[in-house]
Amino acid sequence: MELHYRQEVTVGVLVMVALAVLFGGITWLSGKSFGAGGEVNVPVLFHDVSGLAIGNPVTVSGVKVGRVTDVRLLGEDSVMVTLQVGKDWRPHTDATVVVRALDFFGGMGIDYAPGVAKDYLPDGAVVPGKRDSGIVGAAGGLAGQASAALKSASALLSEQTAEDVHNTMLAAQRALDVIAKVGSGKAAAQAESTMTALTSLSIHLDSVVANPNLKIAVNKLGDVSTHMDTMVVNLSAATKSLTAIMQKMDSNKGTLGRMVNDTTLYVEMTKLSKSLRLLLDDIRERPARYFNLKVF
Repeated sequence: MELHYRQEVTVGVLVMVALAVLFGGITWLSGKSFGAGGEVNVPVLFHDVSGLAIGNPVTVSGVKVGRVTDVRLLGEDSVMVTLQVGKDWRPHTDATVVVRALDFFGGMGIDYAPGVAKDYLPDGAVVPGKRDSGIVGAAGGLAGQASAALKSASALLSEQTAEDVHNTMLAAQRALDVIAKVGSGKAAAQAESTMTALTSLSIHLDSVVANPNLKIAVNKLGDVSTHMDTMVVNLSAATKSLTAIMQKMDSNKGTLGRMVNDTTLYVEMTKLSKSLRLLLDDIRERPARYFNLKVF
């Protein structure tokens, strides 16, 4: 082979290798696999998968074992989702699948439990899926409980309760006036009458405090406080995770960090695109340099 053609073949081979590496890198970054690799597909039927998309992770006890490969709407209340997992995670007859929110930013994932039953599900068998209300559902329930507690408190703060408190204050004021005028029989009688009225009002106030609605309101307020503490803890954990990811990206760690901070990939891709364009232009103008057809 002449040196001229050897150089052209070498350039062609390098271009093909570069294209293969580029395709492999794009495939790897998108989370797709290069082959079957002993993986199995698990069809799951959901009623609602709001936010779920192809490529979302499938985890077992928090560890990723696969991904979502297909999401198809079958009807108004029926969505078929296909999960791709390793053959070691083939579903048993008691397998369960739950779609849940991963964070407050709309990320979704699949909690997959292959089951422990003796028999496996036949190939193509559909597993019923469920949706976990998660953080959004907990926030809705918390709002409902808070509303119920406010209604109970509003019922307690009625006009009758306010009037009872006002009467108690007036009785206390009269009692102080009587004590200041103690000395005459008439003042003592007035003091006794005032104390009787004060005792009656105190008994009525005790009955108001012992009202079951007040106890229910206090209990509901306690539940609301507990749920608020849980939500604060979850928010703190989500913030720490996001901070850790941003720190890794800023410190040039991992694939995303290198892509963000290192312009080498951009420069190399630009050079490769320019070389491909020159090669294609040369092939179009001088095809005989690359394709030599001989008839014997």
